[in-house]
Amino acid sequence: MGVDRNLDNVTVALTSDRTVRRFDLSKATMIKSNYRYVKSRFKRNDSRIRSRVFSKYGEKERNRVQALLHKISKRIVDEAKTRRHGIVMERLTGMRRLYHKGNGQSRDYRARMNGWSYGELQRQVEYKARWEGVRVAYIPARNTSRRCSICGFKTLESTQRQLLCPQCGAILDRDDNAARNIAAGGVRFTPDGPPFEAMVEVREPVYSTLILKVDGGKLTEQPTVDRTT
Repeated sequence: MGVDRNLDNVTVALTSDRTVRRFDLSKATMIKSNYRYVKSRFKRNDSRIRSRVFSKYGEKERNRVQALLHKISKRIVDEAKTRRHGIVMERLTGMRRLYHKGNGQSRDYRARMNGWSYGELQRQVEYKARWEGVRVAYIPARNTSRRCSICGFKTLESTQRQLLCPQCGAILDRDDNAARNIAAGGVRFTPDGPPFEAMVEVREPVYSTLILKVDGGKLTEQPTVDRTT
């Protein structure tokens, strides 16, 4: 099961029947935008009161967003458990460095992207998957959106959120295409996957049944020792 995390949606693709499902996250984006606006209107020049007010609104914002992510992550893990699938996600690191002042991006755009809860969704999926015994794998994020999920050729931007493959002529939704590529990338690490297609960029083990620490999209696990030999 490939999971593509985006600002306004989470797109899930299944390798078993090639179906794609999309979960709407636009409400979470709107909640964050509304709280940013409310805090920007606070003009009182008192650092203690400002800190208290911002902490109060920040807690309310987190609670509302986490409730939405909880529902989505639970549905993803339940689907994976029912179908006996593993969950595959992109290894997203260094995202915050892409959206800072001086990059030629608008202030509102930087605020929206830096408020993206991709890490919180990952955390919730991981601990629910561990509880249910569902395996989680990670693949490099490079070119998952731009590579054609049908023939593997590099696609071209067609219209908004649409891609055109010059090789096979397919017109693909950007998020659907990425989710299918992520799912296909995870298949390469299964016991039945072809060894010659293994992606050497991921050097640490990608499957984890015991997740000890999550930091910036990285999965840490302790090595197991085979004592039968």
